[in-house]
Amino acid sequence: MKIAYLIPSLKKCGPVNVMSSLAIELAKEYDITVLALKSGDMLQSLTSAGITVKVVSIKAMLLDVISCDYDIVHSHCLIPDVMLGVASFFNKKSITCTTIHNFIDVDYIYSKGYVVGKLMGLFNRLALKRIKLRISCSEAVRDYCQRNYDIKSYAVCNGVYSQNDFNHTKISDKKHVDFYYLGVINTRKNLEPLLCGFSLFLNKGNNDVLHIIGDGPSAEELRKKYEGDNIIFHGTSGDPVSLIENYDCYVSMSFAEGCPLAFLESLSLGKNYICSDIPPHREIHNKVRSGFLVSSSDLNSVIKAFEHAIVIKDSQRENITNSFEQYFSVKVMSQKYKEVYNGKLKG
Repeated sequence: MKIAYLIPSLKKCGPVNVMSSLAIELAKEYDITVLALKSGDMLQSLTSAGITVKVVSIKAMLLDVISCDYDIVHSHCLIPDVMLGVASFFNKKSITCTTIHNFIDVDYIYSKGYVVGKLMGLFNRLALKRIKLRISCSEAVRDYCQRNYDIKSYAVCNGVYSQNDFNHTKISDKKHVDFYYLGVINTRKNLEPLLCGFSLFLNKGNNDVLHIIGDGPSAEELRKKYEGDNIIFHGTSGDPVSLIENYDCYVSMSFAEGCPLAFLESLSLGKNYICSDIPPHREIHNKVRSGFLVSSSDLNSVIKAFEHAIVIKDSQRENITNSFEQYFSVKVMSQKYKEVYNGKLKG
């Protein structure tokens, strides 16, 4: 099977990480090509796996998809989706495929504002209508797209690599609990109630620590308002796993997600979690059944979750990692993609 993946850049980010993991896994069996509009730090890992990588212009990407004999052409993100939608008018042989990574309009509006976000959502939906095989990154995204736009898709949950060889300090051996957030710091990620709730939690005499790992447009304002001995802003990290392996509990109050990789990476390390009660978080929680879902608008519930998370037993780590291996590993994700690909090729 010959598969081409279309991506906007080789720079690390959620959709590119998913594509990279999938391509590297499938390259063990199939002929994989990656077409990117910009280079980035994922280049070496892809080429090391025997994958052909081409950094091309929009025009060259379009011509390559139209002229080459790929069995499947699989796009990720808005511009590649639009390119594939246009190419579908000319290339009738290849199966066109895309992964829907977000709640289309919701994500675009948060990142670009209402008018530009709505236009981006419109272009994305028009492109999706032209693509034969659509795969959502979670059941929540699948249901949202079908309910709001009558766009039908398969659901294949994102996957991340297992972390079998990590060391961690037992919670019972520590004098405090290390909570942590990992990701971009912007409006959609909704860190204000997390930081405010933790500050109130500290005011009750607790001496635990909240680590904020990442950067973004809201970072400096929140740093000035909340940073202290027990709330630490680390900035971005090139190797977040080594940073969080001895932390204890992942926290996220996001307004919207597709299928959050930081959450899955935390599960791979056996970490407990406190997350906002939104459909993608709920979908993961229903399979793990270990942490806490809270209303981000209810500070009392956020504070209570911090209090309950302090007494989580180390024995829960085994349940969390077992659930991760069953549902959220790269191996599971790639196997499901293979099944969808092969099913479509067989007609």
